[in-house]
Amino acid sequence: MRVLWAFADVQERLNSSKWRIIIPSEALKRAGHRVELINMPQLDAGTHHFRPQDFDIVVAERELFRNPERILKWQEHVPILASFDDAYHLIPASVITSRVWKQGKVKDDEGERPIITQFKKLLRQLDGYITPSELLTSDYLTINPHGYTIPNYPDLNWDCWKAPRREPDGQIKLVWGGSLTHYDSWRYSGIVSALNRIFDEYDNVSLTLVTQDLRIPALFAGQPPNKVRYHKGVEFEEWPRLLAQFDIGLAPLHGEYDRRRSWIKVLEYCLVGLMPIVSGYEPYLKTRGVTVAKPKNWWKAIKIAIDTHQMWRDSEGPRNDRIWALKQGIDGHTQEYIDVFNDAIERKQNG
Repeated sequence: MRVLWAFADVQERLNSSKWRIIIPSEALKRAGHRVELINMPQLDAGTHHFRPQDFDIVVAERELFRNPERILKWQEHVPILASFDDAYHLIPASVITSRVWKQGKVKDDEGERPIITQFKKLLRQLDGYITPSELLTSDYLTINPHGYTIPNYPDLNWDCWKAPRREPDGQIKLVWGGSLTHYDSWRYSGIVSALNRIFDEYDNVSLTLVTQDLRIPALFAGQPPNKVRYHKGVEFEEWPRLLAQFDIGLAPLHGEYDRRRSWIKVLEYCLVGLMPIVSGYEPYLKTRGVTVAKPKNWWKAIKIAIDTHQMWRDSEGPRNDRIWALKQGIDGHTQEYIDVFNDAIERKQNG
């Protein structure tokens, strides 16, 4: 199959585009399909040498508002699917890009309209869309009934997934890493007060926050640097090696926006041997780890994990978690994309 993938992230700061575009495109190439990559500005502006007739399907990521006329012109010749992983219609004010999605405008010959309106308008006209969340997919079925759910699958060919497991040294190191969209996850989930209590009770427990969002470390104002550490981040493919230096991985969530996230954090934790402690939200309900059903339960869950960590480490727990995570490698799931592509192609051929 001939597939053109258009990614939305800036080349130097690939994040969601890695999961939604780069990883699946490279896996399809390994599976013998013809794959080409461009970015969304190139697709919007036509600054590339490709023709729609050269492909069986096009996958366009996220930015369905800059030049819809050009995309629709391509659609006359080839099916076009959107791929996105964010609940833009529910984005909270604490997320920096909320200003774009809530207040941003686009102009064309028909006038001016909000970006989210244009996003939905073009989505309605495309041949379908793919998200990593069943709940997020269902949100848009009234706009376009051809919605598909394909989870974010890691590329297990990367050497970084083979990083050696941290050796016990009497310290228990907690970790979380995330983008600029998780402030509410921390502020309102109940995890901050639970961790402050944990720090008072355990001298050997610390937390490292790997994020560019300085508001999250600020929630722990007053804690000494040996308790709460800040790390501004690493390159995308170096993240697993950094994770392997810790013991317990945290994944707090809060609100409707967070319910539509993917399962990435649990997968990453399981692959490198961390015990996951996660909010009892849809992204994590069918995965692994300790699930926290209510905000008031965070303290108890973390305390039990700390007290039993060595026992868990010596058990089959890490091995079983890794076995589950290894089944989620992208190379074992490329057929999910091919099935979606074939469905879209068949519908277009049949009119």
